[in-house]
Amino acid sequence: MFTVVILGFVGLLMLLLGFLMWKFHLAGLIAGYEPEKVKDPEQLAEWTGKCLMANGLLAWLLGLVSYSFDSKNAGLITVVLFMVLTSLSMSITLAGMQRYLK
Repeated sequence: MFTVVILGFVGLLMLLLGFLMWKFHLAGLIAGYEPEKVKDPEQLAEWTGKCLMANGLLAWLLGLVSYSFDSKNAGLITVVLFMVLTSLSMSITLAGMQRYLK
C-alpha cells in the first residue's frame, strides 16, 4: 500500500508540474534552463511538459498495477519498473529537447 501512495503522490506532482509547463509555457521550471541556448522556449516548455505528464500517468498506472497484485514483492517490482521506465522516458525527453536548443 505504501508503494501506491508514493507513486500516486509522485504521479500527481509530475502531472501538476507538466501541466504548468505545457499550458503556461514555463520553461524556467526546467532544470538547467538557460534562455540564451534555446531557439524556441515555448515549444521546449510544451515538449517537456507533455513528457512530464506522461511520466506522471506512468506513475499512476504502475501504482494501480501494484495495488491490484497481492504479491509480497509487488511493491519492489513496481518501483524498479518505474525507475527503468522513467529513465527511458527521460532519455526520450532529452533527445526531443535537442530540437529546441541552439
